[in-house]
Amino acid sequence: MKHLTIFKRMKKYWYIISGLLFSSIIIGVIVFESKGDYYKVSTEEVYNVTLD
Repeated sequence: MKHLTIFKRMKKYWYIISGLLFSSIIIGVIVFESKGDYYKVSTEEVYNVTLD
C-alpha cells in the first residue's frame, strides 16, 4: 500500500510538471509568433518608407 500512495503522489506531481511544460511551450510559441509578426510589420514599414 505504501508504494501505491507514492505512485499517486508522483502522478499528481507529473500532472503539474507536464502542465507547466505544456503552458510554457504554448507561451513560447505565442511570443515567437507575435515577435515574428512584429518583425515582418516593421520591415514592411521600412520598405514602404524607402519606396515612397
